[in-house]
Amino acid sequence: KSEELFRLIFTNAPVGIYAFDEHGVITACNDNFVKIIGSSREALIGLNTLKLPDKKAVDAVQQSLQGKQSEYKDWYKSVTADKITPIRALFSPIIVEGTIVGGLAIVEDMTYQIEAEAQKEKLAEQLRQAQKLEAIGRLVGGIAHDFNNILSIISGYAELIKIKIKKDNPIYSDLEEILHATKRSAEIVRQLLTFSRQQKINPKRVNPNYIIKSNEKMLSAMLGENISLQLELADDVYDIWIDTSTFVQILTNLASNSRDAIKDIGNIKIITKNKYLDEEFCSMHPGCTPGDYAMIQFIDNGSGMDKETLERIFEPFFTTKEVGKGTGLGLSTVYGIVKQFNGFINVYSEPGEGTVVNIFFPKYVERFPDVILAKDINDKDREVVIPKNKILVVEDDPTILDMIKKMLSLLDQDVVAFNNPLELLNMAENYKNQINILIADVIMPQMNGIELYNKLKTSIPHLKVIFISGYSDSGYKELMNDIKSSVFLQKPFTMDDLKEALKKIS
Repeated sequence: KSEELFRLIFTNAPVGIYAFDEHGVITACNDNFVKIIGSSREALIGLNTLKLPDKKAVDAVQQSLQGKQSEYKDWYKSVTADKITPIRALFSPIIVEGTIVGGLAIVEDMTYQIEAEAQKEKLAEQLRQAQKLEAIGRLVGGIAHDFNNILSIISGYAELIKIKIKKDNPIYSDLEEILHATKRSAEIVRQLLTFSRQQKINPKRVNPNYIIKSNEKMLSAMLGENISLQLELADDVYDIWIDTSTFVQILTNLASNSRDAIKDIGNIKIITKNKYLDEEFCSMHPGCTPGDYAMIQFIDNGSGMDKETLERIFEPFFTTKEVGKGTGLGLSTVYGIVKQFNGFINVYSEPGEGTVVNIFFPKYVERFPDVILAKDINDKDREVVIPKNKILVVEDDPTILDMIKKMLSLLDQDVVAFNNPLELLNMAENYKNQINILIADVIMPQMNGIELYNKLKTSIPHLKVIFISGYSDSGYKELMNDIKSSVFLQKPFTMDDLKEALKKIS
């Protein structure tokens, strides 16, 4: 019975087992061992394990024949089959009446464990990368906000001086150069805010195919005659929820990168299709929800990228181009746009093999209406004359506060200014029958602008509001959706922008 039990265990064990004699020659093995090694029973029986080329395996056998337990853990290359397998083997001596007559090895295939460990490490690396980009995004967003405040001061006061002097004054053209430079700087800040997902947006329901087709000629002209552009657009691709201009920016940034990666003649392909992202995919992408997505695939046959470059492509200001040939904001901007609209981006590339960019956007679902943005006012609204208003202004930066006061005075508005929202609240009772508009910075140390407006609204029910911020409206959109009489104005803004906001709100 004992022998029968041993035979059953030997034959049916879920691991590989083999026995060898005192000379290290294999005398028996089970089917699982044959399968792990990738050989045949005939080739394995009679094999002398002390003559294997793998010294670690030989040492493990020798130790067991010396009466010790030993372990072998490595990639084993079979001498009886063309197969390399990661295995873990435990060796024990077989002792009969005090004499070592051979040994027994229990062998486990470690392929699954290694793959699982590799997958775990891959997920950990993706999480580290996502956390790094998130941290960079927060840092960049804060810097961009502060820089927007500085640009507001520069452009605002330059504009105020420009209004006071005649066009033939030599300083007039200098001021125009300053204003032009602030506009260029504001564009760089806008790209930084895009990466940190804090730029001003105006999303709507769109079909990716429509935008791609509408911009095909522009993209082809941008790529040049030596690069062909092919479109493979699925007829039934899902609508998505996105700001049209930012989607075009994705296309132009990717096209620009591909163009620079193609040294001579090449081709770029844009493909759209519908994809269902399952739990397995989402497990590797933090924040992903299983469901239907529109996939936009961008493929080029350019020079490709090595692993080190691939790991850093989404970092702001990272570039492989020569100094002066690029800002390094192209792909970081794409990353920010994709993330802002709850999408995902994967990039595959190898040196000399080109690059594949896969972008996934969720299938369109019904959304809340947008907050009115001051720069999206139509021509009819622009014809409206601004009535004289009594305006409360609160801005924690005293220089910007002074600039806004001067702009409003030039627009013939009555202004009461505060740089502390708590001070304004204490004084609000004195103005409640006169004030009809509040201009408030969204982010202030003591109280945010939305909270301030809601408190004032209880005693001044007719109060309207213009929110201003160096950040975008995106983080506060849901809160502002509840405020019907509101306009959002992003810094830096001009006096014309302020004028249009007043027209809309009056």
